[in-house]
Amino acid sequence: MVDGRAIQTSFAALRTDMKKRLLAMGAGLPELEASELLALAAGLSKQQLTLAAPAAVSAEVAAEAEALLRRREAGEPLAYILGQWDFCGLTLEITPDALIPRTDTELLATLAWQTAAHRQAPRVLDLCSGSGCVGLAVANRFPQARVTLCDNAQDALSLSRRNAARLRLPVSFLHHDVLQGPPPGCWDVIVCNPPYIRRGEIPSLDRSVRDFEPLSALDGGEDGLDFYRALARWRRHCLARDGAMLLECGQGQAQEVKALFAPCPVSLFTDTQGIDRVLLVGESTFAVTSKQQATSNEQRAN
Repeated sequence: MVDGRAIQTSFAALRTDMKKRLLAMGAGLPELEASELLALAAGLSKQQLTLAAPAAVSAEVAAEAEALLRRREAGEPLAYILGQWDFCGLTLEITPDALIPRTDTELLATLAWQTAAHRQAPRVLDLCSGSGCVGLAVANRFPQARVTLCDNAQDALSLSRRNAARLRLPVSFLHHDVLQGPPPGCWDVIVCNPPYIRRGEIPSLDRSVRDFEPLSALDGGEDGLDFYRALARWRRHCLARDGAMLLECGQGQAQEVKALFAPCPVSLFTDTQGIDRVLLVGESTFAVTSKQQATSNEQRAN
């Protein structure tokens, strides 16, 4: 592409040009992103794009690729441009009505279905469910669970409804703001990835997050702990006597969140980068590997 005008070129050459521009803007995986954007512009699968590498690109496809690339160069996240994202083996529709599912959050989903799997037809509540990624991953992995997705944003609930319908996963939906009161019902497992960014830090976030992802899903209050305080306050009102609560938190927040639930037992679980990422509040039964990690993390935390 030259000065925004399409020139006759092959798919391979155009992809290389796009990769260079993505690399220049600081994209983490420029080759992958170039392939995804060009495949979207051409209406091809990535496998078809590979086979089409030597073929000439039409002016229409080149123009569409340029438009998509400029959106990415302006900071728009790849997931929003593609309109979908993978999480725990599920391909989900993703829109700016909800956060983009992160790889770190797959730990939360894994621990949730491990916890649910040790119960008979457990009642599982996914609070601040957004796209529905965590609750749907639990429902997909453990069909016996009775999963409810709960969010205070109607647009996010609409998105999660579409994802559940497309994936044919039988879950329920609840519109509720946990900051205003306990979620109705009694639950065996409550899983939550709440807003936890400190309000004063939001302007310094990467523009792809700050300018495109929903503010309501980021803002955790002045110290980032508003939702955890609410969950600590309401825990006894909505969690079964032997129930468990699983919470994702931000880097450096684990000990502060843990203290909010004292004297209830809390186990910490680390993500792939060794960061304390998930807290399990309450007694629960886990697979052996999870028990070992919980013990290791408790020893390190104390």
